[in-house]
Amino acid sequence: MPLDIQDHKDAPAVKEDDITSAPSEQLSERGRRAMQGHREVRSAEKGSDFEGWARENIFKGEGRRLTVYPEDNPHLDKLGDGIGISKKRRQSDAFVDDYGEIYELKAGYKHSSIDKEQAYEYSLMQEAGKVYERDESGKRRKDPTEITGVSYIFDNQEGAKANQLELEQYGFGIFYRDEHGRLQQLKDK
Repeated sequence: MPLDIQDHKDAPAVKEDDITSAPSEQLSERGRRAMQGHREVRSAEKGSDFEGWARENIFKGEGRRLTVYPEDNPHLDKLGDGIGISKKRRQSDAFVDDYGEIYELKAGYKHSSIDKEQAYEYSLMQEAGKVYERDESGKRRKDPTEITGVSYIFDNQEGAKANQLELEQYGFGIFYRDEHGRLQQLKDK
């Protein structure tokens, strides 16, 4: 992971009632309300603010989106039924080449579950250990991109716990942002 989880444990605590006190954790007004549980913020806005926080505080400028097309990756069709990736394309929230790790960022999942189809398809990529991407001209690249793992990062511990069983079955990493704005790994129940 780009930011060692140990780096965050020693970070100064942010006051619970002032989640925008540190410059690196400034959110929009809607984002601040979302983090405080106000319902009028749409999930897309919450997700956008959370992605911005993650890009700045976790990935520190590293990473990109990984885009995978089914027609370029027939090796993901594990059952031979023509279904590997079921969508027109599968795109991650973040991918760090140096680690070969896919990251999904999830905001607003306290009482809802992740896309199970997405998790399954990421498990196929992780099991295969590679995917083929397209170059700038839209053609399949000759050399595959290595996939070593998948991690889900939630905007709160409740969301991580609500989806723990689904993600553990694939051996995915499960992380969350704690009330002090620090990244934590979800421990066993």
